[in-house]
Amino acid sequence: MNEDTWLAAPELGLYVVCDGMGGHAAGEVASRLAAETVIAAVRAQSQMLVEDPTQQQCDAISGLMRHAIEAASATVYRRSVEEGNRGMGTTCTALLIVGSKAIMGHVGDSRLYLSRAGQLHYVSQDHTYVAEAVRHGIMTREEALASGYGNIVTRAVGPHENVMVDTLVFDVLPQDRLLLCSDGLHGYFGDDLELVRLLGEDNTDKLAGQLVGLANQRGGDDNITAVVIRVEPPEAAPAHVTGRMVEVSQDFHALRQLMLFSDMDLPELARISQALQSAVYAPEQVILEQDDERGRLFIIAEGTVAVRKDGKTVAELRTGSHFGEMSLLNNSPSNAAVVAVRSTRALCLERSAFFALVQHDANIGAKFLWRIAQALSQRLDDALPFLVGRDDRRRTMPMGGHLPSPFVTRN
Repeated sequence: MNEDTWLAAPELGLYVVCDGMGGHAAGEVASRLAAETVIAAVRAQSQMLVEDPTQQQCDAISGLMRHAIEAASATVYRRSVEEGNRGMGTTCTALLIVGSKAIMGHVGDSRLYLSRAGQLHYVSQDHTYVAEAVRHGIMTREEALASGYGNIVTRAVGPHENVMVDTLVFDVLPQDRLLLCSDGLHGYFGDDLELVRLLGEDNTDKLAGQLVGLANQRGGDDNITAVVIRVEPPEAAPAHVTGRMVEVSQDFHALRQLMLFSDMDLPELARISQALQSAVYAPEQVILEQDDERGRLFIIAEGTVAVRKDGKTVAELRTGSHFGEMSLLNNSPSNAAVVAVRSTRALCLERSAFFALVQHDANIGAKFLWRIAQALSQRLDDALPFLVGRDDRRRTMPMGGHLPSPFVTRN
């Protein structure tokens, strides 16, 4: 019996994949009921789905997605009590596309992938014993799988009336491909490059069937569901919308290139991106005053700036550079001013926003501090010859440069 359910409401931009559990017909009932409840809850508040949502509106829509899946859990739970099928439940991964924004709601081990510019990004995190053990460094993936608890889902819709829902707001760009699928599919695609190649094919209408066919050829031991979405350029979009899409692409590229954020996965980068403020500066306009104490990290998304100490230019920074990162961690005033050389767009992360990010997700803070520590260690190494008057061998880092990141998942 197929316990998977997928439903789509294209008029809402909403897509849902659920993978039921509970045995007999219980899983099928749970998955169907959950998917229908999510769509009904979003449809009831469809006036919130504006074409070009602000940050505040995105936060409200994210709350709507959370509420919809919470309502699904309560509905499935009540049905299980009424019909004597206590414990029946389902995974639920839902994607809502509103203009150039995507909002995910997620519980369980179905997945949402994003394929962009030849790279595959895991947007959702599996709520399983294996994933949790590997994510927290308790076991390698092989150790977790061999433990005998490999198929245990740690969070699901329906076994309890209430459930914790992962939500994420992120930008989508033209030609992005999004894949929602149950574990019956993603378990047979361990190679990211293969999925990137397949998702890059033009005929997306047939791609879902192709993916399901490949999973069946490789074993097909479980129900298999795949939903593929291709993001198309908006037709006759207003100039401010197309301009914003260009900025989103630039910002994503800038964040991906920065060493400070090189350990971040897409959900973490999306949260950082939502916390950034963008501003355009005219030539000779001051971006950062000397002796400023406000605590702000700046990233140059486009343009060139001059670093000036007591009015004298000591350096120039171009697109992709950053400055002010240490001010997030201390109250020391900036020791130089930064001025736009030509028209420049800069992204700003304020200390309060940084603290809010770290409080929400400690991994962001740990990864950021690891990179800051490496940068300081490198600066100390570079300064040693000047401090001690010779090329001292007591270096803080190996001669080969930075140590491998401890945040790379152990295989």
